[in-house]
Amino acid sequence: MKTYTEEFKKTIVELYESGNKNKSELAREYGTSEGNVRAWIKKYGTLKTSTGETTNNDEILIPIELNSERISATTLLEINKGAASIPQKTEIKVYNSLKEYEITTACGENGKISGSKEFLYEKVKHGKDATKEIVVTPNDGYRVLSISVNGENINFSEEEDNSVKIPLFKNVTQNKNVYATFIEESKMGEIIVNHYKTDTTEEVADKQIIRGNINDKYVTNPKEYIANYSLNTEKLPVNATGKITNETTQVTYYYNENPVKIVTSYINMETNEYMQDDNIQYKNIGEEYETQGMDNIPDGYELFKEPENRSGTILDSLDSSEINVVYYYKLKEYIVKTNVINDGGTISGQGKDAYEIVKHGEDSKKKIEIVPYSGYKISKIKIKDRKSVV
Repeated sequence: MKTYTEEFKKTIVELYESGNKNKSELAREYGTSEGNVRAWIKKYGTLKTSTGETTNNDEILIPIELNSERISATTLLEINKGAASIPQKTEIKVYNSLKEYEITTACGENGKISGSKEFLYEKVKHGKDATKEIVVTPNDGYRVLSISVNGENINFSEEEDNSVKIPLFKNVTQNKNVYATFIEESKMGEIIVNHYKTDTTEEVADKQIIRGNINDKYVTNPKEYIANYSLNTEKLPVNATGKITNETTQVTYYYNENPVKIVTSYINMETNEYMQDDNIQYKNIGEEYETQGMDNIPDGYELFKEPENRSGTILDSLDSSEINVVYYYKLKEYIVKTNVINDGGTISGQGKDAYEIVKHGEDSKKKIEIVPYSGYKISKIKIKDRKSVV
């Protein structure tokens, strides 16, 4: 069994790390196996990764914090400069993984929140849902004053013990920082802001809760946008602003239901032009609507297909105050088909389902030639109308 000195092994590794020869070339030249060379590189290799670890050069792993979705091989080589010498033959392996986002929590005095004593409460992969419940609990004699996520206050409802359970975050695509504050119950006042359909108690948007110290000023505002509703400016609340008292104050904004506009258009597919004026109708949420095509279709045209939304019901989940229904029309097309009644000759296009398709009002472009066989003559040519292509 052939043996090798330690000095010999280290020399082979040095030659490999110089980048002049690969493992198989060194093995052939110095009379050893590629497996031996690989083992010596692993044992005596001096190349370092950016973290200071010795690598066997089969893989150079580079820790990278990506700020973009893509990174090129050229970028990887640039990042690796100074971290390790790149041999002549280098395989760059890119390992993709979903981004992870951090959920952190904190709170003010006189209460607690899940995870506030931890630097990181939970890590969630991109697009996934959080799994750890966040509970805000005030001390005895205190209530939750506010809860914010990434600096924006959120609505919340209390449990019987005055604690608040924050709904789990869904489809997480950014870091979440949750912060809670507390207020002494004996000094607390509450404003509830309602958003109702005019002359009803039917909610058109979630109510808002504002808390603060008694005698503090408060300001409320209507919703800037509610689909299919507009603010009733004739019924604005007289207590939209004021001072917080020891009793709950109800502030109510009313909104008028906006009729949904249904616009029916008639489009020429050939020119993309309107064939007649739009038909317009208005319907309220919950009502059914129905549209129809043109009463008088111009000569030579036909309906291409009926729109899928030609009829339906106005739903309260509609995101727009307008529904567009489009009927498309196209020129009729006619089939030119040829045939020989007996076997006495040939005609252009014989045996084809359609020798030519011609649009309404246009001329045929393909010649039709009739050739009788020897001993035969053309006795009759018959032309009959065919239905248009649908």
